[in-house]
Amino acid sequence: MNVDRGSPQSLTLPIQGMSCASCVARVERALAALPGVTEANVNLATERADVRVLGEADRPALVKAVEDLGYKVQSQPVKLAIQGMHCAGCVGQVEKALLAVSGVSEAHVNLATEQAVIKGAAGVDALIAAVAETGKTAKALTGDASAQDQAVQQREEDAQRLKRHAAVAGLLTLPVFVLEMGSHLIPAMHHLI
Repeated sequence: MNVDRGSPQSLTLPIQGMSCASCVARVERALAALPGVTEANVNLATERADVRVLGEADRPALVKAVEDLGYKVQSQPVKLAIQGMHCAGCVGQVEKALLAVSGVSEAHVNLATEQAVIKGAAGVDALIAAVAETGKTAKALTGDASAQDQAVQQREEDAQRLKRHAAVAGLLTLPVFVLEMGSHLIPAMHHLI
């Protein structure tokens, strides 16, 4: 009996190795038998399973159920936008936290783009939670441009803020520079006269 643990969540699993309607039925039965799964639809032509789960989805359990039947679940990389990294130490800390998540096979973090690419069967929520434990924030990047546009916009705003700070610092040091240089120029002008 499924207990309502929250709103339904949809997951898609790309599956390789199915060859007939019998394969489809086996995968659907295996997925539907897992706790929290309310619906499992497998399509042989597209080689994918669409699964609806109540509450937080346990992606590694779904993948294991399919792989236990002898089929392969392709792991699509997950991309995260990460904020709060300042150095190579931050990158290492985030990578280590991501690799510790169950189901992660690879994790690559790029400081310049402020993004992480993760391969494996881990759920996005678990990855974001792992990053949060390092004191950084993460958002899933999807195919839509809005999340990427937000990251670009944030970098542009940071660059503009730094330019303003540099301009203010230059204006504040100008009087000191003029006074200091003036004390050197006046004696030099007396020697010329």
